[in-house]
Amino acid sequence: MRVYKLLITAFLATSAAVSAFADIAFNDFDNAGGFNTGNGWTICGPNGSVGQNWDQGNQFTSLTTGDVTKITVAMGYVNGTNSATMSLYADSGSDTVGALKGSWNISNMGSFGSAYSPSVINVGGGVGLVAGQKYWLIADSANDAWLAWNFNNMGINQIKYWNNNGTGSYSTNTAGTYRIDTTVVPEPVSMIALGAGILAISRRRRSA
Repeated sequence: MRVYKLLITAFLATSAAVSAFADIAFNDFDNAGGFNTGNGWTICGPNGSVGQNWDQGNQFTSLTTGDVTKITVAMGYVNGTNSATMSLYADSGSDTVGALKGSWNISNMGSFGSAYSPSVINVGGGVGLVAGQKYWLIADSANDAWLAWNFNNMGINQIKYWNNNGTGSYSTNTAGTYRIDTTVVPEPVSMIALGAGILAISRRRRSA
């Protein structure tokens, strides 16, 4: 009986420990966490020094099913207000931007052209991704800001959305550098199988 109780206790402890774990839905930073420091997509507000409003972003396919916990983005500051908004959208089903899932502000970005530390967004619960489905991460800036979303240096291209002075379009180009982390919950079937295995072991030990 003692062995049986110990096994059940171990199962419950294991269940709690593996009920959720971190995984990466998308990442195009290099193995050292680096990116192309000298080139990137212009992100600019309507009154920025570029003289045009530029919102830009990329489509990605999620590698995991779970809630987004963190978004890391390599976006450098040029001039104006040091602030931008990163927005996560679902795909419409036809490789275009769909419904908004969440938006978050980033600020105090490092200077474009340098090996600065990327911005990290800690995301609260409820923003879920599904493995194999497509999504969009799009940046827009404060009214007078001029920023640059650094290219990845891994040779990764994606479908890009860009909006220039209210006119939106799509093309396939070098992707900006970003990473999306999720908390992944194991499928119930896996947990049931684990429990069944432990109970089977306990029965063998009791009969012995």
